[in-house]
Order: sequence, then structure tokens, then C-alpha cells
Amino acid sequence: MEKKPYYLQTKEEVLAELNSNEKIGLTNEEVKNRIKKIGRNVVALKEKNKALIAFIKQFKDILAIVLIAAGALAIGFKDYQTGSVLLLIVLINSIIGFIQEFQAEKIISKLSKLINPKTRVIRDGKETEVDSGDLVPGDIVIINEGDSITADMRVLQSNKLQVNSFSITGESNPQHKNANQLKEITEITGQTNMIFTGTTVAIGNGKGLVIATGMNSEFGKIAALSQETKEELSPLQDEINNLAKRTILLSMMVGAAMLIAGIYMMNMSTIEAVMFAIGLSASMVPEGLPAEVNTSLALGAKRLARQKAIVKKLSSVETLGATTFICSDKTGTITKNEMTVEKIWIPGQEFDVKGIGYEGIGKIIPNDNKNIDEKKNTTLHEFIECGFYSSNAKIGLPDETHPTFYVLGDPTEGAIIALAKKHGLDMNERDEKHPEISEIPFDSDRKMMTSVRNYKGEILAFSKGAGDVVLERSIKLAFAYHQIEKLNDYTTENTEKDLIFMGLIAIMDPPREGVTEAIDAAHEAHIKIVIITGDAQETAMAISNKIHLAQNKKIYSITGKELDQTDDNNLINILQNNESVIFSRVSPEQKLRIVGLLKIYKEVVAVTGDGVNDAPALKKAHIGISMGQIGTEVAKEASQIVLADDSFITLVSAIKEGRIIYANLKKTIIACFTSNFGELTAIILSLIGAGIWGLPFGLLAIQILLIDLLGEILPLMALTFDSPTTDVMKKKPRDIKKHVLNVKQILDIALSGVFMGATGYIGFFIFLKISGVDFANIDTESTLYHEATTITYAGILCSQWWNVQLRRRGNETIFNKYFFTNKKLWLSYLASLILVLIVIYTPFLQPYTKMGSLSALSWGLIIALSTAFMLIMEFKKLLQRKFAKADN
Repeated sequence: MEKKPYYLQTKEEVLAELNSNEKIGLTNEEVKNRIKKIGRNVVALKEKNKALIAFIKQFKDILAIVLIAAGALAIGFKDYQTGSVLLLIVLINSIIGFIQEFQAEKIISKLSKLINPKTRVIRDGKETEVDSGDLVPGDIVIINEGDSITADMRVLQSNKLQVNSFSITGESNPQHKNANQLKEITEITGQTNMIFTGTTVAIGNGKGLVIATGMNSEFGKIAALSQETKEELSPLQDEINNLAKRTILLSMMVGAAMLIAGIYMMNMSTIEAVMFAIGLSASMVPEGLPAEVNTSLALGAKRLARQKAIVKKLSSVETLGATTFICSDKTGTITKNEMTVEKIWIPGQEFDVKGIGYEGIGKIIPNDNKNIDEKKNTTLHEFIECGFYSSNAKIGLPDETHPTFYVLGDPTEGAIIALAKKHGLDMNERDEKHPEISEIPFDSDRKMMTSVRNYKGEILAFSKGAGDVVLERSIKLAFAYHQIEKLNDYTTENTEKDLIFMGLIAIMDPPREGVTEAIDAAHEAHIKIVIITGDAQETAMAISNKIHLAQNKKIYSITGKELDQTDDNNLINILQNNESVIFSRVSPEQKLRIVGLLKIYKEVVAVTGDGVNDAPALKKAHIGISMGQIGTEVAKEASQIVLADDSFITLVSAIKEGRIIYANLKKTIIACFTSNFGELTAIILSLIGAGIWGLPFGLLAIQILLIDLLGEILPLMALTFDSPTTDVMKKKPRDIKKHVLNVKQILDIALSGVFMGATGYIGFFIFLKISGVDFANIDTESTLYHEATTITYAGILCSQWWNVQLRRRGNETIFNKYFFTNKKLWLSYLASLILVLIVIYTPFLQPYTKMGSLSALSWGLIIALSTAFMLIMEFKKLLQRKFAKADN
């Protein structure tokens, strides 16, 4: 027989089931036994990686594994130069990745921060304070205003008890709680006799019976759900892995070819040929690519941090740019989570209220635009006083845990207090001058509340509630109030009758500043926005219309109950065929389903959220984005990006940054592989030269590695600072199913690489020719030979610097207005040149690097040939522009 939920049982039945007593509680001995049986009241987090383990994990990259293997083999065959450079490159790549990833992990917080360390309970018939970790099912807990709830409880007693549950349910308003048994199955949002871990008491007090702790609580279940969600590779990581696999296969083929060529064409011994093949095949791997990608992402992450977007996972920086769907929470993300009065209606007059939030700064302006002093309007003044005196919330000043003014109590009452402050009323004088005698709290049946106060010597009942309900209890138009006699018992019957109706207010949780513009920008970037909230459908629709969620098109709205009845095929059709969709009254599992389905259909999903209920979806998404100010620690842990300012505008700016980074990374990848093809071309031409003239190799393996390590890594990283094109946020998101390099681009890389390698090798050939040496009898240990190979090295490197410039603006000529715009790129050229000159001209390094000092004539040859490479590439661009123009 299935166990009956606690909210469907009477409090006596729940007490009996948990073998507890409301007045006596549990004995200390029984508590110890239950802790032994079910464990302490803690949420068990998976242990984070230690620093050493996190560093070791950097070496799992496929390129790193290949380079380590090649380096080890090289050292095993006593080629210490090649082996040590290969291992140094791997170490540099790993350090860059580790530093950023490990620093970002510090943002990940612990769930236990949400649990108050002390809780007041009844044990052995006495009230006592215990560590919240020692709570067990059956404990009787004393609940007071401002308490953090530390376990799931069934309410036993309620005195005006209201609980802020938005971190669990997504509800923006406090929920009224009572001890009444519910009669039918209901969702967590409707369980009015239950309170849950991670929530806080807004108003009132009461008593609760602990029914679940730790991982068995609703909080723990959501936390477990978020931890069970496996992290997946980002689209960029997938693409880099694909590129790496194809490149490694090519390098192995090159290595095999070089082994054969070394033995049969270069007359090497088998050991020499093996060493030669290892060095060349390893040099064909884009050793610097991981460092270039990681550093580019890290630099992008730093720029985002300056824009208030804190990146925890490097790959998510680029993934942002591919976003096709933003699945956003409503409360606290789209809206401010600050209820605000927007309009006032009193008989014969309407007013607009300016100013958002609880600070109380703003104006009350007549709708007819007449310049009337609001404070001299007696009817308006009495109306605002009525709302002021029927509210018991308090406004708190900003502090360490609250970046802005905040409400203690019901947010609706907080909005009324802020309205009164705008009107000039002093909250501190409310209870001093007009003390409350009695209060009849709000409940869902009456839909109103009343505060009985001593007002200027008279006993007045100040009431507020739903407009239709207040009107039914009013005798004439005139919030509502009622003068009554001094009584011992101020009941609903003798206070909430014959009320004088004073007017209406329009109140809402307003959208964040700039949200509408950010949504317009997202639409222009062809990104669909889905709102997923635990709030009511009507509330979500009202906000969505206000922020122009669907512009001029109809918004598709669906509730959690309707979602359960919708199969996956229909659901994906709803998501993909509507500009905007709203899901209301949804559970964490339903939100997870929506995100998972979008991913199955290859949509790139960014999920925003701030509550515990958002955590599973945040972790499931390609990019989980949590709010830094109002977000729970759980949400921050589950996300990859934290918005420090909670701004939707920052999110859209981050997406723009992601697109810029991807565009620049693509330039980096193309430029990187172009130089690899150039190096391969130089090797192939060396084989041809050996076959025809008996020439030795024009470029050595150690020199190829130094091209990547010293000459190109800094310029390629500096490309990430390139300015974007003007239409970066007007294009459709990139298709993650398509490779970063298509056939056309691969052919372009190959052709450019051929010209790059050819100009480098020609320099080698010309230098030896004009030096007058016998090609067939060149001493490969001589200074002359080392200078010749250094010309090839420097020639390819200078051509690569031109190539980096050529890649910046597609088919545009290199000599455009952007030529000098990227100052960091020019500084990187200078830094690289200094490093290269050090390696070339430092005597004690030359035997290690196989470099020779270059003369002025050699430099003239290098500059002339690399410039020729640039002119050839410019001519190719000119032809491409003409063909493109002809096609149009």
C-alpha cells in the first residue's frame, strides 16, 4: 500500500506515524538512535577535485597525450631537444587551463550555507537550541519570523505564518501556511501545510514537525538531481577533439612517410629515421592550439568579468555565442523580485507611481498631468495612510547579504510601505503613533487582511485585499477602513464589515531595467526566449506582455499540468515553431525535461535561474547562468556563468562576447593550421630537394616546434582582441552540427600553406645557392647549414605573421581601416620577434635549437619572400571578391 503524503494527513496522524509528541517532542536518546539510522541533516555534496587531481586532469586532452607520448619516445631515443620542447609545450598548455579552471571552481559554493547552524526545538518537554545538522524526523521545531527553515516540516501551529518559498517553488509572493489537512493531491506550490528546507519565514510564527532531513528533503532531492546530471562536452570542445583526431591521423601518416623517406632517400640509420619521424610527426600536431584556445577563452572570461559576468568554465564562454534558446526563470531574473505599486485609483482620480523597488524613491503623478501637490490631496493621503496602516512589513537597509533595500515580510506590503515613503510617511512612526491592537491575517479564502489600530484616539480597522472581496464588504465608495468600538476580541465578523472603500492600487513585480531592450536584441540575434516559472500563468503572461516577449506575435502559454499531458513530439514542435513560449507552474523535473529535449534536437540551450529549483536545469544546459545577487548558493554551484549584477542585459552582452570569441577563435584555428601546412610543405620540398640535388632538410623538427612555441602562440592569442563586425548580433547562431572548418576553408588552408612553405624553402635554397656550396656534400653540423635552416624557420614565421593579418577580415584587403586597430596584436608581434631573436642569436642556445645567426642579407631575403607571400594572398583575395561580386 502506497504511503499517504503528510499533507493529506491530519497533524495527529503525522505525529503518530513519526512516533512524536507535540508538547514533549523526542527524547535525546531517541534523537541519537534516529541519527544513527538515517544520518545527520546535511546535504552531501560530491567532493570537489583537489588541486593536484585537477591539474592532472588537464593532461587528458588527446593532443596532450600524443605530445607526451612523442616526447617520451624522443627522449627514449636520446633526442633530448625535441623531447623536452614537446613536454614543455604540454606543461604550458596544462598550466594555462588549470589556473583558469581551478580559480573558477572557487565560485562553487556549498549547499550547507543555506542551512542555519542553530534551530529551536522541543526535546524531553523543554525548549532548547540544537545544531540544525542534528534534526531528525519527529523533532518539534519552534518557528519564528526571520528563521531559515532547516528541514522539511508539517505545520502543527500557525500564527499569521507566511514563508518565502521562491528558491524552491519559483513563487514570488510569500505563501500563507496553516495546520489544516489537505483533501486532495497537490503540487508542492499548493501544499499550504508544509514548509521546506531552504525557505525563510517572512511573517508570523508557529510550530512544525520535521518529516524529512538531509538528502531526503525536497531541497536534498533537487540537489541530488543536479549532481546526477552529467556534464557534457561543449560544442567547441567537441570540435577541437574532432580536429585533434583528424590532425593526429594526418601526422601519423606523415610520420610513416618520413620514416620511409629517412631510410631510403636520406640514407639514415633506422634509429635516426625513427627519431626523425617522431620529431616531424609530433611537429605536425598543432601543439600550441590548446594553449591558444584556452588563453583566448581565459582572456574572454576576464573581459566578461569586467562586464559583471563571472565565468566558471572556460568552454562556456564560446558556447554562449552558439545559443539558440534562452530558457529563463521569471522571478528575480526577468523581474526584480521587488513588488512595486504602479498605479493608484481613488474616486474620480488616477495616479501613476514612478520609482521601482523598496527604497521608496519616486513620485506620485496625476494621470491628467496636472501639477497638483499630492500631499494636499486629502483623499489620496487618507488612501495611502489606509494601505500603510494595514501593512506590517518592514524595509531593511542594504547590508552584507542584501545589496539593495529589502523587505522583511510580505513583498506586497513592502510595496505599499515604499509607496507610503514616496508620499512622505515615516515607517518608524507607524507603530509608535498608531500601535496595532490586533491583526486578522490574510488567508486564501477571505483574500484580505485587517490591522486594528489605535488611530488618533479612535479604534480603526484598516483592511486590504482583492478588489472584488473588499467591495463586497463595503457600504459605500469612499484599501478600506472601518471605525469600531473597543473590544476584547477583534474577529473577522466584527471588524471586516461595513467598510469604507477608498480605492485601488495596481501592483506588480516589475521587469528589470533594460530587459525589454535585451530581449529585442536577442530576437534580432535569432535567439528564442522561453520563460519557465513556478508562478501563475496569468502573472507570467502579464510580465511577458510588458517586456514585449513575443513582439507583435502571439505568446504560446502552457501550464505544468498541460505539460505532463504533452508528448515530446508535440512539445518540441511548440518550442521550435513559436517565437516565444511560457511554461507556468512547472516543477524542476519538468524544467529538466524541456532543456533535455531541446538538447536532443541539437539546440544550444542557455538556462538562467536563481533558486534551488533551477539547479538541475542549470547543470543540464549547455550554459547554466545563475544570478550573483539574489541567486541561491545551489544555483551558483550548478551554473557555469554567474551574473554578478543579475542583469538580463549582461547575459545578452555575454552572448555577443561569445560570438566575437568564436569568430576570433576560428581565425586562430585557420591561421594555426595554415602554418602547419606551411611546415609540411617545407618538409615535402626538402624531400624533393634531397631527391634531385641531394640537399639535407631545409627545416628541422626542433625548429618547427619553436615556430609554434615562440613565434605564433602570442599573435594567435592576441587575435581574440579583434573588434567584431557590425552585424555580429544580427546573424543566426552558428550551427553546432557543422564543423569549424569546412571543405572550402580546408582547401584555402592547404593552398595558403603551400605558398607559405614554398617561400620559406626557397629562401633556404637561394641562400645555399649564392653561398656556392656543394649541395650533395653539405655538413649538417656546420654554421652555414644552420643559418640556411634558420632562414626557412624565420621565413615561415614572418609569412605566418602576415597570414594572421590576412585572416582578420575575411576577403577584405589587408590594408583596411582595421590594420592597426588591434594594438595587442602588434605588441604580440614585437614580443614574438624579441623571443625569436634571442633564440637565433644567443650562442649557448644555438647548439640546442640548431639555429644559426642571420646576416643582414639573410634578413633581406626573408623579408622579400614573406612579403611575396602576402602579395600572392592579397591577389587571391582580390579574385575571391570579384567572383563573389559576379555571383551577386
